[in-house]
Amino acid sequence: MLPIAPVISPEYPGASAFPFAQNSIMIRKKFLCALFMATSCCCGVAYASPGWTFGANLAGSHAEGYGKSSNFGLDVGYDLNPRWGVDLSYESLMGYEMTVIGASAIRRHALGDGWQIFGRLGVAYWTESPTGAYNASGEDPLLGIGLSYAIDRSLSVQAEYQVIPNLTGNLGVNLDTALLGLQYHF
Repeated sequence: MLPIAPVISPEYPGASAFPFAQNSIMIRKKFLCALFMATSCCCGVAYASPGWTFGANLAGSHAEGYGKSSNFGLDVGYDLNPRWGVDLSYESLMGYEMTVIGASAIRRHALGDGWQIFGRLGVAYWTESPTGAYNASGEDPLLGIGLSYAIDRSLSVQAEYQVIPNLTGNLGVNLDTALLGLQYHF
């Protein structure tokens, strides 16, 4: 299957060669796995209790060789207990003409005074819009690390770094995303 980026591809005239950085992929993968495991300590999270969450974010993505994209997203989740939760997310990557739907397990660790660090491990289903050059789609792992601050018991603000590594080869490159959002707990 062809890479998803509709503009830069060696198969089309005038397009530059597609850079593959295998060492960078392995380093990022190991680093994010280590960060996720580091968040799996035994402490709880301030203000977290079992219940539903709803979130919205603004984000920016970068794919090596394809430039940047402005994004927005929504997510709904359920906190199983103060440490673990599950999440379904939707992200629209406007600059790449693609969408990403993710399902993740989330592990949290309290840092004190409403601050928490969290890790995400899941799967992302991505698809290029029907108007894109390839109309490609696929599934890849979804990894993330973030920091959250509880404004009160029902509202928190969070910053997160996510990566969808190109392990299947369908995506073409790693997709790195930085998100800033609000979470409502009810």
